[in-house]
Amino acid sequence: MNSNPNNERHLPTVYVGIPAHNEAKHIARLLDSIISQNHENFSLSAVTVACDGCTDSTAEVVGKYMQKNPVVLIINDNLRVGKVGRMNNFFKIADTDIFVSFDSDIVLANNNVLSNLVETFATPKVGLVGGLGIPFPVKKLASKIAAVSDELWYEVRKDLDGGNNIHNLVGCVLALSKNFYQGLAVPKNVTPEDEYLFFAAKATGFEFRFAKDAKVYYWSPSNFKDLFKQSARFISTKTQIQNLFGPEVSKFYAVPMANKVRAIIRMGFREPVYLPLALSVQILLRLFKGQFQENNNKGLWTRITNE
Repeated sequence: MNSNPNNERHLPTVYVGIPAHNEAKHIARLLDSIISQNHENFSLSAVTVACDGCTDSTAEVVGKYMQKNPVVLIINDNLRVGKVGRMNNFFKIADTDIFVSFDSDIVLANNNVLSNLVETFATPKVGLVGGLGIPFPVKKLASKIAAVSDELWYEVRKDLDGGNNIHNLVGCVLALSKNFYQGLAVPKNVTPEDEYLFFAAKATGFEFRFAKDAKVYYWSPSNFKDLFKQSARFISTKTQIQNLFGPEVSKFYAVPMANKVRAIIRMGFREPVYLPLALSVQILLRLFKGQFQENNNKGLWTRITNE
């Protein structure tokens, strides 16, 4: 065996940051799925959970992991600054080749999620990578309708621009290169932080790539009130981004009608019962979205009930 250290290839280093607000119920499953990841193509430097004004036992759960896994760390400063505030903290703390952010209530779908994210940075111009969020299979009616809506939306957007479009960047799983995240600060009142990162990357000469095999499971809203509230958030973000980057960004949101029609036909065969319900919810939402939108001038959302 050749023991010359000069012949050893450099493995990219990875820092994982997890903003968490009262996620004692979910954080253990996420940490388990991160710790069990394959590390063939990267070196995991740290997995830091930022307790964002937690009033439950999230910190205690994370503390137990820290005792057995030195890579797991915690930020527990009793402050409530929101996801954007925590992301900005992570950008300052991380000093690795790649920074990865996961929402605290998700679970990585397999042991190669981090590897799939890392390998997508092989092209130097890539500064931002997004993974694929998949709803947990659930039986509650509101959750099922939300899951069908998400599946329909993925059918619409998945092949636009070869998959590398703004709609395929979801906040629950994303990664940034060191050259992009160093010195980066998302404005604190920005709620669609994923969309902001998409345009910030473009503005600084970096490219976005969609890593469809980097799959994570997330929870859909379990009641109709939260379903409408969460959906209203998603359709209200474009205006905020236009105010920051200019009206010309609207072209990146455009979706051809043909994509929508094809997606509805495909989903009609798969979900003949739930698809009409999902479409009805979306129509109602657009008619009455003002009644479900939150006043969020501090970048803090109220927590969605799931499971």
